[in-house]
Amino acid sequence: MGTDDKILFLLKLLWTPLVAVIVSAIFTRFLVKLLPKWGFAAATGGRHIHKRVTPTAGGIGMILAFVISCTLFNLWVMNFPLADVTTIDWKFFLPVALLFGIGIYDDRFDMRPVVKLAGQIGAGALAWFCGIRFASILGFQLPEYLSFVVTVFWFLLFINAFNLIDGLDGLAAGLAVLAGVTMALVLLIGHHWENAVMALILAGGCLGFLRYNFHPAKLFMGDTGSMFLGYVLAALGLISSSYDTSFFAMVIPVMACGVPLIDTFLAVWRRSTSRMLSKRSWREIMSADRSHLHHRILDAQHGNQSRTAMTIYILAMVLSAVGVVSSIIVDSLPMLAVLLVVCTLVLVLRKFAVVEMWNSTEIVFKGLAMPRRGIFVNILHPVYDLMVIGGAFFISIVLFENNGSERDFIYRIVLSALILMMVFKFCNIYKVFWLRAGTPDYLNLSYSILLGFLLVLGVTAIFNRFLGYQWSMIVLLPSYLLTVVGILGERIHLRCLQLMLPRYFHDSEFSNKECTTTLLYGAGANLSSFQSFSNSYLQRKGIRVVGIVDNDLALQGQHVYGYKILGDISQLEEFYQRYNFTKIIVLTPNPIRCNYEILKEFSRKNDIELSFFTMREADEPLEIRENPQPEVDPDSDEVQ
Repeated sequence: MGTDDKILFLLKLLWTPLVAVIVSAIFTRFLVKLLPKWGFAAATGGRHIHKRVTPTAGGIGMILAFVISCTLFNLWVMNFPLADVTTIDWKFFLPVALLFGIGIYDDRFDMRPVVKLAGQIGAGALAWFCGIRFASILGFQLPEYLSFVVTVFWFLLFINAFNLIDGLDGLAAGLAVLAGVTMALVLLIGHHWENAVMALILAGGCLGFLRYNFHPAKLFMGDTGSMFLGYVLAALGLISSSYDTSFFAMVIPVMACGVPLIDTFLAVWRRSTSRMLSKRSWREIMSADRSHLHHRILDAQHGNQSRTAMTIYILAMVLSAVGVVSSIIVDSLPMLAVLLVVCTLVLVLRKFAVVEMWNSTEIVFKGLAMPRRGIFVNILHPVYDLMVIGGAFFISIVLFENNGSERDFIYRIVLSALILMMVFKFCNIYKVFWLRAGTPDYLNLSYSILLGFLLVLGVTAIFNRFLGYQWSMIVLLPSYLLTVVGILGERIHLRCLQLMLPRYFHDSEFSNKECTTTLLYGAGANLSSFQSFSNSYLQRKGIRVVGIVDNDLALQGQHVYGYKILGDISQLEEFYQRYNFTKIIVLTPNPIRCNYEILKEFSRKNDIELSFFTMREADEPLEIRENPQPEVDPDSDEVQ
């Protein structure tokens, strides 16, 4: 097929998405006036950010445009056949009809969450019975029951992802446009024409709706529209993954709908950890809150909805681009493709999962600090170490060992793990409370791992020399490196989380906690003590340190204990204009009088709180706490 023929072929395919844009815009225009008369209106207040009563259930226009355009496409293909192009299966629309009824009822009468969830499960089950299902994953054939469970979960995930992300003018529709175009691009590359057209029709319908939904929105899509978008994109992702059994066949739809799925993941993570910290009912996991991804970015953008939506669009485009590029290079550069996807997701979570990481770490530290859980902690670390050692040897033997039977494979892993665990026990590794560990403890752990591997090396040499085994020595080097990273890295990371997470949480623009903007004076020895003190202080009150003022010229522009040295005391006015801090903490135990007078006068003139951090002996404790009262779990009648 020549270039002109290809262009003509694509034009014949792409006229129906243009129809979807026009039809959606026309229907939506009429719905803006009709929906309020029918009682479809979204009230203001609570977690909602719109200021006036707005028509909802506008997704009706998108659904009608989608169905009409797909029908026209089928009629076109049946009357004017195209090579390798088939009609869209009508069974695809049966779950759409079910979700349409559920969405209409919910937008009009507010359906109970449990009932709506049951309806969504029914739609996923109906899709499975219609043949839209996971028959296999990564090349492994699934039994019927497992195929049913995985398929229903897949639909639930996407449907609720778009339901949760629909909290900002134009957000869900814009993300669906980007996801539809991304899915269409991948399907066109694979020559799956009818499914690519369906993805473009979805994007076209959303684009026509977006004309009236972008800020300031004249109507909302409601659950009618958001559940429809989630279902269609889930079905397209499932269909596209069925053409390829590789891991990246499932990565593409996940990355294309990356923002809604990440927001859903964060919502479940956040609500679960919040429940554990507050001991509230698990039913509250299904309750709405105002900590979604778009809410955090909206707060950081000072309430500008248009700028917030564009920021999230850019994030979605980056995720989609990474998914497409990774799928293209996966055959030639598989490790680079995996690394690209993993690094992108890690960076996104590190930037936005502020509240979730804070809650999770607080749960871990509270749990580890409870004496009654000491036995659990003492068991947890040896089990973790055993898994790391076994995993390290398993990976290394699979990659570098060519000799030996399956029995030798198991013997070697068990023997090596047993030697290392005995060394750890002998060196008292499991008598260290790692949340209070110091440098000698980390050195002792490092020497213990090295000693253990030297013993494994000796035992391996003996087995090869006297027992006739042929165990490769080269396996020990990658095993050693993986063990060091897994065991020593976990202990160091645990301590670093305890020290650095409070500051990371309060410094993030996506934190939901009010903080006191603070300037530190003095980068001497007291700064290390202040860093330890500030962790418990941050958990109670919260401060955001903008930097340090110090007169030592050698420190200017450097970082000390993670804080930047901004300059000397003569630049206070400049720093105040730049950072607008409301508190100064003096860390120098004996400040020079002239500098003290400057700080005092500056604080008085600008109404800034001035305090001094000191550590000294005292005759009596500064504060005596009352005996703690036993906590009662509201879900239980027992005293904790």
